[in-house]
Amino acid sequence: MKALLVAAWTLILTARVFAAETNAVLYVSPGGSSVAPYDSLATAATNIQTAVDAAAEGDIVQVDAGTYMTGAEIVIDKAITLESIHGAASTVLDGQNEHRVLYLRNGYMTGFTIRNGNYFEPGGGVYCYRAIVENCIITNNYSSNAGGGVKCASSTLRNCLIVRNSAALGGGISYGSGSALENCVIAENSADSVGGGLIADLDGFVRNTIIWNNTAPSDANWHLSGISW
Repeated sequence: MKALLVAAWTLILTARVFAAETNAVLYVSPGGSSVAPYDSLATAATNIQTAVDAAAEGDIVQVDAGTYMTGAEIVIDKAITLESIHGAASTVLDGQNEHRVLYLRNGYMTGFTIRNGNYFEPGGGVYCYRAIVENCIITNNYSSNAGGGVKCASSTLRNCLIVRNSAALGGGISYGSGSALENCVIAENSADSVGGGLIADLDGFVRNTIIWNNTAPSDANWHLSGISW
């Protein structure tokens, strides 16, 4: 029995080491020389989408400090990690009020300021599906539909500050099926109709979250249905 357990643990540890060795880290930096495979800050891509496109499932894209004026929506539709090296205060993704900043499907993102997104569909700043967004500041984004800051479905937002976004409804967040909102602050957002801070109409939960000082003609802070607190 002992030999069997040792063999099993050896197999698990070998699998973990193999995964760690095969998952690449790609870098993005304003000062990079943009030489593939972008495996150091010196040779880093200068465009986030370039590094994302080069990444394989399970890879990590690390982004150096700077303000990245995104010329188009950043699209992540695979299971990779996008993380800043120096945190949200130092790493800014700016949509220049021209487009949504980021679309995230099946991925994980942490440590960015997302600002100045503008989109006619839900999610002016970020649209996330089956994704995790952590440690981000989402601010000054707009949607003429729902979710000025974020539209999320089957996703988790954790430790995020969502402030001063606006939309037709759900100024801060439009929150869909199977999503979780944990340890966040949603403040000073606005909506033209309902849910200045948050609109949610399907199953999900909100935990340890401050929703405060948002504005809308109806249900200024939140408009909820089917949500657990």
